[in-house]
Amino acid sequence: LIADEQTAGFDALAASAAEFRTFRLETARLGTEVSIAAANEQGNNEANRANRKAFQKEIDAVVKVDTESLATIKADIQSFEQLMLALLLGTTVIGLALGGCAAFYIATRQLSRPIQTVTRTMKQLASGDLETEVPYADRQDEIGEMAQAVEIFRENAIMVRDLNTHDEVSRRLNADLQAQIALVVKAAAAGDFSARITRDYQSDDLNRFAQSVNELVETVDMGVAETRRVVSA
Repeated sequence: LIADEQTAGFDALAASAAEFRTFRLETARLGTEVSIAAANEQGNNEANRANRKAFQKEIDAVVKVDTESLATIKADIQSFEQLMLALLLGTTVIGLALGGCAAFYIATRQLSRPIQTVTRTMKQLASGDLETEVPYADRQDEIGEMAQAVEIFRENAIMVRDLNTHDEVSRRLNADLQAQIALVVKAAAAGDFSARITRDYQSDDLNRFAQSVNELVETVDMGVAETRRVVSA
């Protein structure tokens, strides 16, 4: 569904996504294998912010290309509609009454109305309604080609929207996990080892990270309890 001239942009986007994932995996690894402080230092620094900005920049580049493609499609449709209207007028003037009526019927049913329908669809897509179905994409003519181009734009826009949504969810889950870790650690530092992270973060990596924190607190709790027992004895 990606046009040849957009391949480079999407390749860059995919590379940035892989780099972002690698960066986050390293954050999780440091948190589980080294220390929370090391994970926090690696995950909250200028390099991390630069990585996210670069990722967003690649997303914005794809959006920009799609927006420019939409503008071009709109201009082509407007020009095509004007041409059809001019042909319709000329046919009506120089043709016989029956021929004029037939030409008007054909232009309205097969050209003008489909173009108007595709134009309305484009406006809906431009307003953010990406669930709108693109009509006439199966036609084997110029209108079909324009409809297919609009469909490609819709698919690309959905892809970008999903990437942005996934990125936002990931940031929110990471922030929540860090907050929960802070609460558990604070409670443990105050002598309360009963606090645990019980939320499901919808990610195997994040859930394993949370479970590791729980196991760490439980291990410390057991050690302290055993020390108390020995001292008491």
